[in-house]
Amino acid sequence: MASAAVKICEMSLRDGLQYLGGPNVPPERIVPLELRLRLVDALVAAGVRHVEVGSFVSPTGTPQMALSDELGRRVDPAAAPGLELAGLVPNEAGFRRFAATRLNMVALFPTASETHARENFRGRTVDEVLAMAAAVARLAADAGYPIRAHVSAAFQDIAIANRGSDLETVVRVCRAVLGEMGCGWLTLADTNGTATPPRIAEVLQAVGDALGSLDRVGVHLHDRNGTALANAAAAYERGVRIFDSSLTGIGGSVAASRAEGGSGHEMVGNIATESLVHLLHELGAATGIDLEALRSSARPIVETIRRGGERA
Repeated sequence: MASAAVKICEMSLRDGLQYLGGPNVPPERIVPLELRLRLVDALVAAGVRHVEVGSFVSPTGTPQMALSDELGRRVDPAAAPGLELAGLVPNEAGFRRFAATRLNMVALFPTASETHARENFRGRTVDEVLAMAAAVARLAADAGYPIRAHVSAAFQDIAIANRGSDLETVVRVCRAVLGEMGCGWLTLADTNGTATPPRIAEVLQAVGDALGSLDRVGVHLHDRNGTALANAAAAYERGVRIFDSSLTGIGGSVAASRAEGGSGHEMVGNIATESLVHLLHELGAATGIDLEALRSSARPIVETIRRGGERA
Protein backbone atom coordinates (compact mmCIF):
# COMPACT_ATOMS: atom_id res chain seq x y z
CA MET A 1 0.00 0.00 0.00
CA ALA A 2 1.39 3.41 -1.01
CA SER A 3 2.31 5.86 1.73
CA ALA A 4 0.07 8.88 2.18
CA ALA A 5 1.78 12.06 0.99
CA VAL A 6 1.80 14.79 3.64
CA LYS A 7 2.72 18.46 3.22
CA ILE A 8 4.76 19.99 6.06
CA CYS A 9 4.76 23.79 6.24
CA GLU A 10 7.63 25.10 8.37
CA MET A 11 6.75 28.08 10.56
CA SER A 12 9.88 28.61 12.69
CA LEU A 13 11.04 31.70 10.79
CA ARG A 14 7.67 33.45 11.06
CA ASP A 15 5.42 32.10 13.83
CA GLY A 16 8.53 30.96 15.66
CA LEU A 17 10.35 34.29 15.68
CA GLN A 18 7.66 36.95 15.43
CA TYR A 19 7.21 37.49 19.18
CA LEU A 20 10.64 36.31 20.33
CA GLY A 21 11.82 38.75 22.99
CA GLY A 22 8.50 40.62 23.03
CA PRO A 23 7.57 44.00 21.49
CA ASN A 24 10.54 45.75 23.11
CA VAL A 25 13.21 43.22 22.27
CA PRO A 26 16.68 44.83 22.51
CA PRO A 27 18.69 45.12 19.28
CA GLU A 28 21.18 42.47 20.40
CA ARG A 29 18.35 39.92 20.61
CA ILE A 30 17.12 40.47 17.06
CA VAL A 31 17.91 37.23 15.25
CA PRO A 32 20.59 38.06 12.64
CA LEU A 33 19.81 37.82 8.95
CA GLU A 34 22.65 35.38 8.28
CA LEU A 35 21.36 32.98 10.95
CA ARG A 36 17.91 33.07 9.34
CA LEU A 37 19.42 32.36 5.93
CA ARG A 38 21.34 29.40 7.36
CA LEU A 39 18.10 28.05 8.78
CA VAL A 40 16.30 28.32 5.43
CA ASP A 41 19.17 26.50 3.72
CA ALA A 42 19.22 23.74 6.32
CA LEU A 43 15.46 23.23 6.11
CA VAL A 44 15.55 22.99 2.33
CA ALA A 45 18.51 20.59 2.46
CA ALA A 46 16.51 18.35 4.81
CA GLY A 47 13.66 18.17 2.32
CA VAL A 48 11.27 20.83 3.58
CA ARG A 49 9.46 22.35 0.61
CA HIS A 50 7.28 25.01 2.25
CA VAL A 51 8.84 27.64 4.51
CA GLU A 52 7.03 30.72 5.77
CA VAL A 53 10.00 33.03 6.07
CA GLY A 54 8.50 36.17 7.57
CA SER A 55 5.61 38.55 7.99
CA PHE A 56 5.01 41.91 6.32
CA VAL A 57 3.36 43.51 9.32
CA SER A 58 4.43 46.71 11.06
CA PRO A 59 7.67 46.04 12.96
CA THR A 60 6.49 48.27 15.81
CA GLY A 61 4.88 45.40 17.72
CA THR A 62 6.89 42.61 16.09
CA PRO A 63 10.46 43.93 15.68
CA GLN A 64 11.78 40.45 14.84
CA MET A 65 9.83 40.71 11.56
CA ALA A 66 11.60 43.90 10.43
CA LEU A 67 14.11 41.72 8.58
CA SER A 68 11.42 39.99 6.50
CA ASP A 69 11.99 42.33 3.53
CA GLU A 70 15.74 41.73 3.34
CA LEU A 71 15.38 38.01 4.07
CA GLY A 72 12.80 37.76 1.29
CA ARG A 73 15.24 39.38 -1.13
CA ARG A 74 18.07 37.03 -0.18
CA VAL A 75 16.36 33.62 -0.31
CA ASP A 76 16.17 31.65 -3.54
CA PRO A 77 12.94 29.85 -4.59
CA ALA A 78 14.97 28.01 -7.23
CA ALA A 79 17.07 26.28 -4.54
CA ALA A 80 14.93 23.14 -4.86
CA PRO A 81 12.17 21.95 -7.20
CA GLY A 82 8.72 22.93 -5.98
CA LEU A 83 10.06 25.09 -3.17
CA GLU A 84 7.43 27.42 -1.69
CA LEU A 85 8.76 30.42 0.21
CA ALA A 86 5.83 32.25 1.74
CA GLY A 87 5.29 35.55 3.49
CA LEU A 88 2.39 36.47 5.73
CA VAL A 89 0.68 39.54 4.23
CA PRO A 90 -1.93 41.45 6.29
CA ASN A 91 -2.89 44.31 3.98
CA GLU A 92 -2.18 46.13 0.74
CA ALA A 93 0.84 47.96 2.14
CA GLY A 94 2.28 44.62 3.25
CA PHE A 95 1.69 43.21 -0.22
CA ARG A 96 3.73 45.98 -1.81
CA ARG A 97 6.63 45.05 0.47
CA PHE A 98 6.14 41.35 -0.30
CA ALA A 99 6.15 41.98 -4.05
CA ALA A 100 9.60 43.58 -3.79
CA THR A 101 11.09 40.27 -2.59
CA ARG A 102 11.82 36.89 -4.19
CA LEU A 103 9.16 35.09 -2.16
CA ASN A 104 6.73 33.12 -4.29
CA MET A 105 3.63 32.52 -2.13
CA VAL A 106 1.28 34.84 -0.23
CA ALA A 107 -0.13 33.73 3.12
CA LEU A 108 -3.36 35.31 4.40
CA PHE A 109 -4.56 35.19 8.00
CA PRO A 110 -8.28 35.66 8.51
CA THR A 111 -9.89 34.67 11.80
CA ALA A 112 -13.00 32.79 12.91
CA SER A 113 -13.25 34.60 16.27
CA GLU A 114 -14.78 38.02 16.87
CA THR A 115 -12.65 38.34 20.03
CA HIS A 116 -9.48 37.53 18.13
CA ALA A 117 -10.44 39.97 15.37
CA ARG A 118 -11.02 42.81 17.84
CA GLU A 119 -7.83 42.20 19.80
CA ASN A 120 -5.46 41.59 16.91
CA PHE A 121 -6.88 43.74 14.12
CA ARG A 122 -7.54 47.03 15.92
CA GLY A 123 -11.16 46.46 16.78
CA ARG A 124 -12.25 45.00 13.44
CA THR A 125 -14.90 42.32 13.02
CA VAL A 126 -14.40 38.89 11.45
CA ASP A 127 -15.98 40.18 8.23
CA GLU A 128 -13.78 43.27 8.17
CA VAL A 129 -10.69 41.09 8.57
CA LEU A 130 -11.99 38.89 5.74
CA ALA A 131 -12.34 41.98 3.56
CA MET A 132 -8.70 42.91 4.26
CA ALA A 133 -7.60 39.40 3.29
CA ALA A 134 -9.73 39.53 0.14
CA ALA A 135 -8.05 42.76 -0.94
CA VAL A 136 -4.63 41.13 -0.58
CA ALA A 137 -5.86 38.02 -2.40
CA ARG A 138 -6.96 40.12 -5.39
CA LEU A 139 -3.56 41.79 -5.61
CA ALA A 140 -1.78 38.45 -5.29
CA ALA A 141 -3.95 36.78 -7.94
CA ASP A 142 -3.48 39.69 -10.36
CA ALA A 143 0.30 39.40 -9.90
CA GLY A 144 0.22 35.61 -10.40
CA TYR A 145 1.16 34.53 -6.87
CA PRO A 146 -0.33 31.36 -5.38
CA ILE A 147 -2.11 31.94 -2.07
CA ARG A 148 -2.58 29.98 1.15
CA ALA A 149 -4.29 30.96 4.42
CA HIS A 150 -4.25 30.45 8.17
CA VAL A 151 -7.67 30.60 9.87
CA SER A 152 -7.09 31.73 13.46
CA ALA A 153 -9.14 30.50 16.44
CA ALA A 154 -10.78 27.74 14.40
CA PHE A 155 -11.19 25.28 17.27
CA GLN A 156 -11.55 27.20 20.53
CA ASP A 157 -12.73 30.65 21.49
CA ILE A 158 -9.67 32.81 21.95
CA ALA A 159 -10.92 34.39 25.19
CA ILE A 160 -12.53 31.39 26.90
CA ALA A 161 -10.40 28.28 26.62
CA ASN A 162 -13.17 25.77 27.28
CA ARG A 163 -15.65 27.32 24.84
CA GLY A 164 -15.60 26.09 21.28
CA SER A 165 -15.41 28.31 18.23
CA ASP A 166 -18.63 28.95 16.34
CA LEU A 167 -18.72 26.28 13.66
CA GLU A 168 -20.91 28.29 11.32
CA THR A 169 -18.34 31.08 11.38
CA VAL A 170 -15.48 28.64 10.83
CA VAL A 171 -17.23 27.13 7.81
CA ARG A 172 -18.14 30.56 6.41
CA VAL A 173 -14.55 31.77 6.65
CA CYS A 174 -13.25 28.58 5.02
CA ARG A 175 -15.70 28.91 2.14
CA ALA A 176 -14.64 32.52 1.55
CA VAL A 177 -10.93 31.71 1.68
CA LEU A 178 -11.02 28.66 -0.58
CA GLY A 179 -13.70 29.98 -2.91
CA GLU A 180 -13.85 33.74 -3.35
CA MET A 181 -10.20 34.38 -2.45
CA GLY A 182 -8.80 31.52 -4.51
CA CYS A 183 -6.49 30.04 -1.87
CA GLY A 184 -4.92 26.73 -2.76
CA TRP A 185 -5.32 25.53 0.80
CA LEU A 186 -5.76 26.70 4.36
CA THR A 187 -4.82 25.54 7.82
CA LEU A 188 -7.18 25.72 10.78
CA ALA A 189 -5.35 27.12 13.80
CA ASP A 190 -5.69 26.02 17.41
CA THR A 191 -4.61 29.52 18.37
CA ASN A 192 -4.74 29.20 22.16
CA GLY A 193 -3.46 25.62 22.17
CA THR A 194 -6.27 24.10 24.23
CA ALA A 195 -8.02 21.89 21.68
CA THR A 196 -8.20 18.15 22.29
CA PRO A 197 -8.59 15.26 19.82
CA PRO A 198 -12.41 15.13 20.12
CA ARG A 199 -12.66 18.83 19.34
CA ILE A 200 -10.22 18.47 16.43
CA ALA A 201 -12.41 15.69 15.04
CA GLU A 202 -15.62 17.70 15.57
CA VAL A 203 -14.39 20.77 13.71
CA LEU A 204 -12.84 18.77 10.88
CA GLN A 205 -16.07 16.80 10.51
CA ALA A 206 -18.10 20.02 10.18
CA VAL A 207 -15.67 21.62 7.74
CA GLY A 208 -15.28 18.44 5.67
CA ASP A 209 -19.04 17.97 5.44
CA ALA A 210 -19.54 21.59 4.37
CA LEU A 211 -16.74 21.62 1.79
CA GLY A 212 -17.19 18.08 0.53
CA SER A 213 -13.67 16.99 1.55
CA LEU A 214 -10.61 17.96 3.58
CA ASP A 215 -8.29 17.85 0.58
CA ARG A 216 -7.45 21.57 0.90
CA VAL A 217 -7.69 21.81 4.67
CA GLY A 218 -4.80 21.42 7.11
CA VAL A 219 -4.10 22.20 10.76
CA HIS A 220 -1.85 24.66 12.57
CA LEU A 221 -1.45 23.27 16.08
CA HIS A 222 -0.20 24.96 19.23
CA ASP A 223 0.81 23.06 22.33
CA ARG A 224 -0.24 24.77 25.55
CA ASN A 225 -1.18 21.51 27.31
CA GLY A 226 1.03 18.99 25.53
CA THR A 227 -1.77 17.66 23.31
CA ALA A 228 -0.47 18.83 19.93
CA LEU A 229 0.85 15.44 18.81
CA ALA A 230 -2.38 13.72 19.83
CA ASN A 231 -4.28 16.39 17.94
CA ALA A 232 -2.07 15.85 14.89
CA ALA A 233 -2.79 12.12 14.99
CA ALA A 234 -6.51 12.83 15.25
CA ALA A 235 -6.33 15.17 12.26
CA TYR A 236 -4.36 12.63 10.24
CA GLU A 237 -6.91 9.92 11.02
CA ARG A 238 -9.63 12.28 9.74
CA GLY A 239 -7.79 12.61 6.43
CA VAL A 240 -5.79 15.82 6.92
CA ARG A 241 -2.59 15.84 4.90
CA ILE A 242 -1.37 19.43 5.46
CA PHE A 243 0.37 20.43 8.70
CA ASP A 244 2.03 23.64 9.88
CA SER A 245 4.80 23.14 12.44
CA SER A 246 7.87 24.82 13.92
CA LEU A 247 11.26 23.31 14.72
CA THR A 248 11.72 22.69 18.47
CA GLY A 249 8.17 24.04 18.96
CA ILE A 250 9.48 27.60 19.02
CA GLY A 251 6.88 30.37 18.92
CA GLY A 252 3.12 30.24 18.91
CA SER A 253 0.41 32.72 19.74
CA VAL A 254 0.64 35.42 22.41
CA ALA A 255 -2.99 36.40 21.84
CA ALA A 256 -4.12 33.67 24.23
CA SER A 257 -1.79 35.03 26.90
CA ARG A 258 -3.27 38.51 26.59
CA ALA A 259 -6.84 37.20 26.56
CA GLU A 260 -6.28 35.28 29.79
CA GLY A 261 -4.66 38.18 31.64
CA GLY A 262 -1.04 37.43 30.83
CA SER A 263 1.61 39.91 29.81
CA GLY A 264 1.31 39.06 26.14
CA HIS A 265 4.98 38.03 26.00
CA GLU A 266 4.42 34.35 26.74
CA MET A 267 4.08 32.08 23.72
CA VAL A 268 1.82 29.05 23.70
CA GLY A 269 4.30 27.03 21.65
CA ASN A 270 3.92 25.33 18.28
CA ILE A 271 3.90 21.65 17.49
CA ALA A 272 7.56 20.69 16.96
CA THR A 273 8.39 19.80 13.36
CA GLU A 274 10.80 17.03 14.29
CA SER A 275 8.24 15.38 16.59
CA LEU A 276 5.48 15.74 14.01
CA VAL A 277 7.60 14.25 11.23
CA HIS A 278 8.54 11.31 13.46
CA LEU A 279 4.87 10.70 14.27
CA LEU A 280 3.79 10.89 10.65
CA HIS A 281 6.53 8.53 9.53
CA GLU A 282 5.43 6.05 12.20
CA LEU A 283 1.88 6.35 10.85
CA GLY A 284 3.13 5.45 7.40
CA ALA A 285 3.03 8.92 5.84
CA ALA A 286 5.55 10.21 3.31
CA THR A 287 6.75 13.74 4.15
CA GLY A 288 9.79 13.93 1.87
CA ILE A 289 11.80 15.11 4.89
CA ASP A 290 15.03 13.52 6.07
CA LEU A 291 14.39 13.45 9.82
CA GLU A 292 18.02 12.91 10.77
CA ALA A 293 19.15 15.85 8.62
CA LEU A 294 16.42 17.97 10.17
CA ARG A 295 17.65 17.07 13.65
CA SER A 296 21.37 17.35 12.97
CA SER A 297 21.50 20.44 10.75
CA ALA A 298 18.37 22.59 11.13
CA ARG A 299 17.40 22.04 14.77
CA PRO A 300 20.76 23.24 16.20
CA ILE A 301 20.25 26.59 14.45
CA VAL A 302 16.88 27.05 16.18
CA GLU A 303 18.45 26.00 19.48
CA THR A 304 21.07 28.73 18.93
CA ILE A 305 18.27 31.22 18.30
CA ARG A 306 16.51 30.12 21.50
CA ARG A 307 19.68 30.70 23.54
CA GLY A 308 20.03 34.19 22.11
CA GLY A 309 23.10 36.32 21.86
CA GLU A 310 25.05 33.86 19.69
CA ARG A 311 25.70 35.23 16.25
CA ALA A 312 26.01 33.49 12.92
